[in-house]
Amino acid sequence: MLDEVIGRYTIDPNRVIVHGYQGGGTLASLVAFRHRDLVRAVAAVDAPLPGHPPAAEPIHPLAFYLCTAEKSPRAASIRRSIKALGEARLPVEQQSIGAAPRYLLPAEVERLAKWIDTLDRI
Repeated sequence: MLDEVIGRYTIDPNRVIVHGYQGGGTLASLVAFRHRDLVRAVAAVDAPLPGHPPAAEPIHPLAFYLCTAEKSPRAASIRRSIKALGEARLPVEQQSIGAAPRYLLPAEVERLAKWIDTLDRI
């Protein structure tokens, strides 16, 4: 599917990201781990990683934008994910979305879009 989207649209290969909310965010991480040659970043909202992240690869950089709700049942797992990303030397941007789990508000989506725009500089 990724190949089809990349073939159909004009896409900057430095800004290919996968994104998801809760279970979809965990799935996005799995897609990124399996397709390091295509995916440049993961943006996950209220979603922990599906296990330990792979080590950083200079030839296939991978960045993370993780949004966390303080009272989410997944908050502790997300904090462990952030720590594991740091240990794997993968860049991670952490964003708080308040107390309760929810999807991003328009201003938060705009902040995410600005982060995506910086990916070619990471």
